[in-house]
This record gives sequence, C-alpha cells and structure tokens, in this order.
Amino acid sequence: MGNYRRTFVHRQAQAWFILLVATIACSGATELRCPDCPTLEVSRVIDGDTFDSPAGRVRLFGVDAPERGQRCSKGATDRLRELAGRAFRVENGPRGTDRYGRLLYYVYTADGSSIDATLVREGLAWAWTRDGPAPKGLSPTGT
Repeated sequence: MGNYRRTFVHRQAQAWFILLVATIACSGATELRCPDCPTLEVSRVIDGDTFDSPAGRVRLFGVDAPERGQRCSKGATDRLRELAGRAFRVENGPRGTDRYGRLLYYVYTADGSSIDATLVREGLAWAWTRDGPAPKGLSPTGT
C-alpha cells in the first residue's frame, strides 16, 4: 500500500474514532469499569498520562496527554492526580511495556471507573491508536 493510501486509511480511521468518542462523550452511554482489577499505589504523578508506583513507572495505555510545558499540561496532570488519588486499579493492555520500559496499563480509579476514558471524554487527553487499541470500550470495534 502506498504512502498516500496508508495516510488516507489512517486518517479515515482516526475520523471514525473521534466521531465515536464524541458520540459516547455526549451521550454518556458508556461507563467503563473494572472494580475487581488489582490495585497499585501512586507514588508521584509525572504528567497527564504517566505516574510512578512501587511497581514502576506506569503509562496509561491508549491515551496521550500534553507533555510538561505544552498547553493544557497542568490541567491534564492535575486531573490525573485527582482521578488516581493514592491508589488506582490496573488492567493489562496488549503489551506490558513501552519502548522506555514504562508499564502499560488501562487505568481505573479506586472504585473501578476508567481514568483513560475520563481523560479522553473530558478533552484532557487524546486516544492513542498508533500503538494498539485506545481505552477499552472507546475503540471503533467496541473492544
């Protein structure tokens, strides 16, 4: 497949995903939950999609938030700190770690609500599909 075709297909998939996320956000129809997932403690929030725990540095799988120094970074970081609290729940994603050695998890609040989906729904992070599925239940396939 040529570069143009790949770019077109990728952009088309992104457009469908954005439409799906917007529809879910507006309807409030989805509540992703994992009340029985294992719990980890929060040691320190790094930015809007990364924090430290005793198990290691954790990166939210399927989302990307602004980096330190970028616009809206503080809002995303503060919201992650608020949602994660002192402890959070984790669910394995398609891969265990990223290229920087960070643990990749779908992440949930202590009561089991999806932090990943909340950040995307509130406009503080973007669905990141280049590396695999976005937050469960928010991908175009519904997985």
